[in-house]
Amino acid sequence: MPARPEASYLLWVHGASVGESLSALPLVRALLASDPSSAVLMTTSTATAIARLELEQLGPRVVLQPRPVESCLGLRRFLGHWRPHGLLLVESELWPAMLAEASRAGVPVALVNGRLSDRSVRRWSAAPWLRATLAWMLGRLSVARVWVRVRVRVRARVRVRVRVRVRARLRFRLRLRFRVRARVG
Repeated sequence: MPARPEASYLLWVHGASVGESLSALPLVRALLASDPSSAVLMTTSTATAIARLELEQLGPRVVLQPRPVESCLGLRRFLGHWRPHGLLLVESELWPAMLAEASRAGVPVALVNGRLSDRSVRRWSAAPWLRATLAWMLGRLSVARVWVRVRVRVRARVRVRVRVRVRARLRFRLRLRFRVRARVG
């Protein structure tokens, strides 16, 4: 792994692929413009997304890495090395070990542009243990910005009872505000 940037604030941004990663760039650029001592660690699940992000010439304060392996031990090592101050998940990138280890390390997690397709809702509804897993994962979020249509669909079909409330801002010094009034269930 590359060295951790010398930064007073390191935000970890994770998007599954090209589209999710590119959609996070306005937030990344706003953070970097607002605080010259901040840095961003961007992870993605595909080599194509990393190659596409490299074309954006984001500068030395943005580090691009593949998504860490979804295991508690791997994520502990990853978090121990990078020591991010916050984790921003884009769209529906909810991974149980990632959320568990971020929570254990005290890293606030925000979900932006969250959504579930009809197919995903059917899958999460398939068994009680899946509904419980979704409820547990949503409970690890400090901030969530989800599509209203999905919220209603999840409420109607998955019947998960989790309150997602704001416990920490996405960026403590950045003036981006995410208000959460959503309840799933």
